[in-house]
Amino acid sequence: MSVAGFSDALDRAALDGKLVGGISGLALDRDGTVAAVSDKSVLYRLKVASGRTPTATATARLPLADGTGKVLDSEGVVVDRDGSYLVTDETAPAIRRYSRTGRVVAELPVPPAFRIARRAGPPSTRPSSP
Repeated sequence: MSVAGFSDALDRAALDGKLVGGISGLALDRDGTVAAVSDKSVLYRLKVASGRTPTATATARLPLADGTGKVLDSEGVVVDRDGSYLVTDETAPAIRRYSRTGRVVAELPVPPAFRIARRAGPPSTRPSSP
């Protein structure tokens, strides 16, 4: 992969009546399009044309959610060999596998070192033992 230039073709672009934006991660899809994840819990399919000034057009918008329906802060995406999408969630942290339609089909285990530590409650008012 190489960078051919910069384009703001998606700036103020809309798809399905919603602005395209907040793109955090890109991955080449198996059909030649580009999968793009947004901080706003959306996966886009982009048609990218090269040339002197590259252009990008959003052709599909797939809302993403975790397995419980909560939105996520998508940061990265990989298209797996089977065509499913592996999407990272910055706030969970998590890596989930999504179908081509945007449905969660699995969640990869997170190593203990990367899990969020539980917040400690208020300090105990019990006297400490000697």
